[in-house]
Amino acid sequence: MKSWFAIALSGLMLFACGQFQTDHGQKTTQTISMAQSDTLQSQQIQLPERLMSVLRKEMQLIEVGMGQLLSHLAQGKANEAATVAQNIHDSFILKRNLSPDELQQLVSRLPAAFVRMDRDFHDSAQKLATAVQHGDFVTAIQLYANMSRACVSCHALYAAERFPALAKS
Repeated sequence: MKSWFAIALSGLMLFACGQFQTDHGQKTTQTISMAQSDTLQSQQIQLPERLMSVLRKEMQLIEVGMGQLLSHLAQGKANEAATVAQNIHDSFILKRNLSPDELQQLVSRLPAAFVRMDRDFHDSAQKLATAVQHGDFVTAIQLYANMSRACVSCHALYAAERFPALAKS
């Protein structure tokens, strides 16, 4: 059983560096930084301080959750991993801590690609929770790798000033 987890973790590392399967079963290669993509250019998100503060708080909580999630997956702790993944899915701090006017202001200022990436990230967390509840650690680890890639891509695209090394990748 322990050797299975070592193999799974090795697979996670390979996945994080290279190929993965899309929902349609097509193989695709994705680079760590999408900032140099032909269709997406790196851009800073400009928000009022209150909105930026709430957004950063959500990102910090997601960062903690991602660390916990990896630990639980690596140890085969299905219930704990499912709980953390569900918490990441539900971590819409923005909706809970912003007034309707602030939420509308936020949505109007965020690039559509950012909103899509965020929605896909949270959807992947939900799928990971479901996979691990069914004991499908292979799929869960693939989804974790996709979520990690999404974090890096988003930071390269929308937080290049804060993470300059990612913008150069």
